[in-house]
Amino acid sequence: MKQKWVKIKAIIREWFILIVMFIPVSLLLAYGIVNRDSMSTAGWALLIGIVLSLVLFAFALTKARREGFTGRWVAVLIFSVGGLFILYLVYNLQQIEPVDWVQIMLMLALVAVTLFSTMSAIRQANASVKMAEEVKEQRYDAVRPVIDIQRDIDVADVARQTLEANAALSKDTSHGLSCILHNIGVGPAIDVHSFIQHPERGRLPWNFVTLAAGGKTERKIFSLKHENNRMALVAYYKDIYDQVFESSREVSIDKLGNAKWEIGPLKTIPVKEVENND
Repeated sequence: MKQKWVKIKAIIREWFILIVMFIPVSLLLAYGIVNRDSMSTAGWALLIGIVLSLVLFAFALTKARREGFTGRWVAVLIFSVGGLFILYLVYNLQQIEPVDWVQIMLMLALVAVTLFSTMSAIRQANASVKMAEEVKEQRYDAVRPVIDIQRDIDVADVARQTLEANAALSKDTSHGLSCILHNIGVGPAIDVHSFIQHPERGRLPWNFVTLAAGGKTERKIFSLKHENNRMALVAYYKDIYDQVFESSREVSIDKLGNAKWEIGPLKTIPVKEVENND
């Protein structure tokens, strides 16, 4: 029930403008229905035009709040307001004096100049934002760490090789896999964190502290994470901006029945927090 209420509040917050605009639109429609016998065709056309303009204005304003006041949505907003003005002119065309047309033309010219200036300012602002984002991305690329999880077995450790081969045949993941962490990025990785397989205590978190660019950890027996019928080797780390990332490689057993583990491609995604335990 609580989740349902939270979802309802999110919908109301997102479409608040349309919900508020529903009140005057409803009043206009109610007015038309009550006075339907006395309203002319022109009156109905004016009423429907006002309703459509208000709905268009509310929709464009809602989308602009969500996506930003881009040139497209600003143009729609001005078009909807201008539609109301044009409807007024058409409805009162016969009552407008010739001298008033000068003021009307001046107003239309002023609106056109304002629209052009607004569109130009928005384009310049968008270009500036895009340029700033590109510069920020270039700066970040120069310090971006990437932690890779690589298989690494001591060729002299025959006992370990035999243990992992037998574990693959029996599909036993309780012995873990011999791996290292390697920073293949160009920036330092901070608070590098993963999980090792303890022979008695099972899966334990292990902090490798910091890895400089190109740095590698010592060889450890890494524990596999089980989630939704999926096995994976995982590691967590931060960049210099304190953003947290997860590196993972999916692990499977060779489908041909060979005594070996298959390691999938490296996947790196940003996450909100570091996993601390199973």
